[in-house]
Amino acid sequence: MSSFFSGALSNPLPTGDSWTRADPVAAGAGAQFLSLDDMVLQTSSGVATAVGIAGTGWFQNLSTRLGGERAGLKMGNCVVTGFDGSAYAIGVATLVVTYKWTGGAGTTGTLGVIGDGTPATRGIGLYYIANGANTNLSALTGAGVQAVLITNVNLLSAINGVHAVAISPIAGNNWKFSYDGAAVATVAMGTTYNNPNTTDQVGFGSRSGGDSPMLGEAIDMMLWNSQVSDANMALLTTLPANLTYLLPESASTGAATIRIQASRYDVSLPTILSARGIGAPLTVSGVTKVEY
Repeated sequence: MSSFFSGALSNPLPTGDSWTRADPVAAGAGAQFLSLDDMVLQTSSGVATAVGIAGTGWFQNLSTRLGGERAGLKMGNCVVTGFDGSAYAIGVATLVVTYKWTGGAGTTGTLGVIGDGTPATRGIGLYYIANGANTNLSALTGAGVQAVLITNVNLLSAINGVHAVAISPIAGNNWKFSYDGAAVATVAMGTTYNNPNTTDQVGFGSRSGGDSPMLGEAIDMMLWNSQVSDANMALLTTLPANLTYLLPESASTGAATIRIQASRYDVSLPTILSARGIGAPLTVSGVTKVEY
């Protein structure tokens, strides 16, 4: 007796980790793949991925038609509060952000936050902070104490204006970071790392209250409950690592515990942004989605 399901089962949908999917050309136009990392169906364009070029590579099939991987959010406020960040202690937290900065030199804005955000007394805060007519890439912790990662960062460099930075508190007041694929460097903060607590926040291109939003577009953000190796930290910030604007999860890094993607923002649900690994969606206000 033939089974009602035999036809469907004879050609099962390929599944696996996002880094194991076939090249889009090899897969062919219209081929589908279920990413087990995000439980998102992906469709191949059949065309080799070209950064910034629509209709190439793989695309996420989200719950609406707005699922392009190469998307960013022009920021207002995008944050979840009441988040239990206590597990992201020193030595077991790595934050990575990709973004497109359009504020130019001499401007200030938020890249990503886990902790209290304002006034940055706990956790990790990544910011661009005005330094006269220039801008520093900086990390904040402990009552807003700033550690400059890169002085007078060149905001016009890198591919298509997209940048990536990874940072991890490692021991005492020492942190390590990589920017745009550079070898990992160590920076000494002015105070020891203060663990996030059970009622803190995660901010994507903004912090609580919507102050100091990113001047540009937030694209992708991941947080690991572990310390990513130096080699993987540099890989994660090398753009375009997998020829899309998405951060490249891999077999060596594993899937991040938290992932926030601009491509998941649905303009028909303008007050929320769903994210992996967070118990509630981020509260969104005053943002605009841009597809590249």
